[in-house]
Amino acid sequence: MKKHTLLLLLSLFTSLLSEAKIWRVNNNTEVQSDFKQLSEAVTSPLVSPGDSIYLEGSQTTYNSATINKKIIIIGTGYFLTDIANEKTQWLKDPAKIQSLSFDQGSSGSKVSGLQITGTIDLNDTHLTIERCLIESWLRLGDKPNTTADYDTIRQNFIYGINSRESTSTANNVLVYNNIFYSKGFNFSGNIDNTSIYAINNTFLPDTKTGSVSFICRNVLFQNNIIQAPSMGASNLTLNQYYNNIISNTAFPSAGNNVQNTEMDQVFVNWNDGDQSPSEGFSKDNRFKLKAGSPGLKGGSINSIMIDCGAFGGSAPYVPSGMPPIPSIFSADIPNLISTPTVNITLSIASH
Repeated sequence: MKKHTLLLLLSLFTSLLSEAKIWRVNNNTEVQSDFKQLSEAVTSPLVSPGDSIYLEGSQTTYNSATINKKIIIIGTGYFLTDIANEKTQWLKDPAKIQSLSFDQGSSGSKVSGLQITGTIDLNDTHLTIERCLIESWLRLGDKPNTTADYDTIRQNFIYGINSRESTSTANNVLVYNNIFYSKGFNFSGNIDNTSIYAINNTFLPDTKTGSVSFICRNVLFQNNIIQAPSMGASNLTLNQYYNNIISNTAFPSAGNNVQNTEMDQVFVNWNDGDQSPSEGFSKDNRFKLKAGSPGLKGGSINSIMIDCGAFGGSAPYVPSGMPPIPSIFSADIPNLISTPTVNITLSIASH
């Protein structure tokens, strides 16, 4: 009976895989693809829930898109021309898109490896946004009477997160292993309808002398590294804080939080807080922990000691946001084909 049951499960699993399709989106005029814009793909009746869409690299930014079905979107990563991040992509153009909105019906969707120049809105549950460069706000429940409960935001290089629609909810949202490069959390619009698990993130201000603002309640801050956090007194006691490393005293020392930490003692290339990395470092790998950093084994998950910050834990930040699929990072292809046999050398890495 067990053998027949296993065979049946394998058969069903294979059948499900065979039904899901992969679609190519490429807006380069000389490239043949299934669609020229992501917006065309997601509205096409040919693309079914559960399908995957590869948004390919281009020098031209893709149009904004609204998602209302469960799909997987995979891009090429970002910071691809930065030689400090090895084994990224042989073709260096990012999959850049203006903005994204995941509306009702998109529950279960996932996006990886995109560069989003505008906002990204999450208006449904169980969405996963990972390994993306998000250059503006990620907005939780940004339409009236929507819910962003149980969404996951991980391994991104991100501007900040807000939640401003008073009739929406964003509860039990997982935010982990991200690098925030400008803002923190601003949930002033529906501060009592939002709850977050903020674990193993790195938060940095947008200027050398700036601070990272947090307007939030019902947030668990754990194993984060934060330069100059700012927390209003009325909200301070309504969050929880454990094993965070901060440069001031905005978080309480109770809970194993380490205050007044100089960030040049934490990161391999703090560069005095300048936005530009020193030679040999990229915009994201510069925030790895240096030897002797107080962040090394400074955090804890389920009583197991781990590193603090975006590069710690079981799902560390991946430089350049390389999506979790094999990628060609180098290619040796002859320019002229003069013989029946051509030797092509490809180097592939999995992330």
